[in-house]
Amino acid sequence: MQSGIVHCNRTYESLVQGLDAESLKVFNDTIIFGAITNKAAYDSGTDTVIAASAADGTMLWQYVTDEIMWNFSPATSGDGSIFLAGSCGAVFRISLEGELMWKAGPSNPGHPMCTMAGGALGPNGIFYSQYSDSVLSNNNTLAAYNITDGALLWSKQLPYHALQYPAVGHLGAQGPLVVAVPLGDTLMPPMGPILEASRLALNGGALRNMVLVVDAATGQTMWQSQDMPWHHAVAAGELDEHNVTDGSICLPDPQGIPVISGDGTIYTSSSHHGDLRAIRDADGDGIISQGEVSVFKTGKCFLNSPSLAPGMLVAAPCWGPMYVFKE
Repeated sequence: MQSGIVHCNRTYESLVQGLDAESLKVFNDTIIFGAITNKAAYDSGTDTVIAASAADGTMLWQYVTDEIMWNFSPATSGDGSIFLAGSCGAVFRISLEGELMWKAGPSNPGHPMCTMAGGALGPNGIFYSQYSDSVLSNNNTLAAYNITDGALLWSKQLPYHALQYPAVGHLGAQGPLVVAVPLGDTLMPPMGPILEASRLALNGGALRNMVLVVDAATGQTMWQSQDMPWHHAVAAGELDEHNVTDGSICLPDPQGIPVISGDGTIYTSSSHHGDLRAIRDADGDGIISQGEVSVFKTGKCFLNSPSLAPGMLVAAPCWGPMYVFKE
């Protein structure tokens, strides 16, 4: 970590990875990452969990699920088990030895990716899964599962499309534990004006984005905040001239994963118009007023959420500069 010297470089020739933005988890001297095994059923994404030694990269085990996960993001409760969420709603708990401990939620074996959504683990022993039937479905759900046995604690129908991972955190040091649920309409690659108009007509002429904040214990809505409508089917900045090394399009999710700061502010990053928003229900009345939202306009869509460090916020849209905010 201090010198940057490479201690291990291992190639796994038998493994194939999809086109999604997968992440890895390092825990208990073990690296957890994803791959795709059933290429006949799934054209991309992740259906296999891989464990390798953090010391030398030796593969320890692999577990093949019967569901597709998009933007693979494993979580651990620190007790030697791993939690995963499928894009169609299935939730898995796997031991650090690669054994299935339980599976919960909807089961869709062999089904291709439903949405770009997934799950998040809370500090309260609950795993939250956000999912839908498809990117255009009106059947969108947030479900809470007991991590001990996978029992469903509650579920909530969502008003918009569930196309991103939720976030879990406290609204301030003494504030309630909440789930910040990002919701919005999917974007499209560049297209002609007639096709774009027909796509927008499906959503009343504009794309919508919002963050819904619910009580982590009960699922009760605490407050919500909507972005300004986006009157285009293509994300901001996609049609601009880009460097060759940046690629031609970004094609992001409707927004990045929300970030919950220590003072209870929730930061959202729009992939529609590129607004970075800081939202806080300062008076606790459950209604987000105009004065409780601060907006920084980048004019470029976001693929990923901003990052926080002590006294610093960093945001990097798909295109253009990186923005750094300091106290």
